[in-house]
Amino acid sequence: LTNYCYDIQWNGSLWVAVGSGTNCIATSTDGKTWTGRGTQNFTTVREVCWTGTYWIAVGEPTNGNEAIRYSTDGITWTASTGTTTLLTLGGAAGARNMVKYNQSLTMASLSKITGDADFTPVVLSTAIPEYSAYTFSVPAGNTVASVVNNQIRILGTGSVTITVTQAANELYNSATTTATLTVFSSASAVNTFPAYVSDGILAHFDPAHSSSYSGSGTSMTSLVSGGATATFSGTYSSGTIRLTNTSSTATSNTQYIQLASTNLTGVRTVSFWVKIESIQTLNRYLIDARSTTGESWILYNQSTGLYEVGTLWNGGMLYVNNVPYTLNTTNIDKVFATTGWKHVTLVTASSSFSSDIKLFSRYVLNEALDCSVGPIWVYNKVLSASENTQNYDYFVSTIGNYTSPTNTYPRYPLTANDNSTSTGYIASS
Repeated sequence: LTNYCYDIQWNGSLWVAVGSGTNCIATSTDGKTWTGRGTQNFTTVREVCWTGTYWIAVGEPTNGNEAIRYSTDGITWTASTGTTTLLTLGGAAGARNMVKYNQSLTMASLSKITGDADFTPVVLSTAIPEYSAYTFSVPAGNTVASVVNNQIRILGTGSVTITVTQAANELYNSATTTATLTVFSSASAVNTFPAYVSDGILAHFDPAHSSSYSGSGTSMTSLVSGGATATFSGTYSSGTIRLTNTSSTATSNTQYIQLASTNLTGVRTVSFWVKIESIQTLNRYLIDARSTTGESWILYNQSTGLYEVGTLWNGGMLYVNNVPYTLNTTNIDKVFATTGWKHVTLVTASSSFSSDIKLFSRYVLNEALDCSVGPIWVYNKVLSASENTQNYDYFVSTIGNYTSPTNTYPRYPLTANDNSTSTGYIASS
């Protein structure tokens, strides 16, 4: 060590000293006789330590080399991987150097509606421990969004690039990343949503936007899709069908949705949006599409206090807000367990049925559920997990975040299968 020695360490069998000069690293087995190991691509080595497995040295490297190197024997040194910028602490006599690491940021692209409140995008950092020193910016003069108090403020429709920068701290270098913000008007989201799955679809009934229904105002008696008819006994409001079945007497409640078996041959999957308004003693039928008693119902048996799943469904699949479960008497309570809108998909276990499908009511028109209903899909195929996700995302992934039972349905565009060309939204009641 021709000029200075800054640090020395012992691992039980070897001394390693570091500093500056012709030899930036030297070793000794007894502390008396030392052997220089050259510069090892350093101009100065500030510190050295033994991990129990290998030596680590840090300092100022020669041009193009790393500031951290490691060695298993103290003699041959190898550059560490990654960026190892050195931060000088103190800046005066006796100042010390330490390793300063790179970090990376992640910020997802997102969409908003004009009129939405100011918001702070979610940013994730690889820094451990993670810290928050984020600064957001957008291009000057754009008409889509501005930054106010380090939050994003919506100005108008269109797309804009948001840049986020994380300031450096004592451990990490600064980092930056970008994401795209797309802003829509409340009725301009056409062609921005994923389409729902159309392969194998027999019917898609949408009370909010289908143009083919009879009735007006708050009354609606039928809805047609693909030649199949859904008959309602309920009221229409804000894009939903309200089935008011609030009595605990099973025989007094007859509001339901019935899907005619005509053109609905071989049904394997039924999917719908539902909001359970209240749970009554006897009125807990979710579906009944029997050809024989007990074959295809899903209900709550108030006599036993248990949910019952008919043989056509038992062992099939249940998805509630895109979470998969095996369809059985234990898991069906996930549909009834919480309030708020739920996306529910029911997949038969092994065979199809051809009878009319009663939704939210017993087949003989009693024991009906008190609920509000949105769109309904009927398939002659087993909907896969990824296909169910696609249908769920059709409503929730692009515009708005379906994160709370109190949220309204996000706005969404329509496709040719909806029998309509307008756009709008379904609101939580």
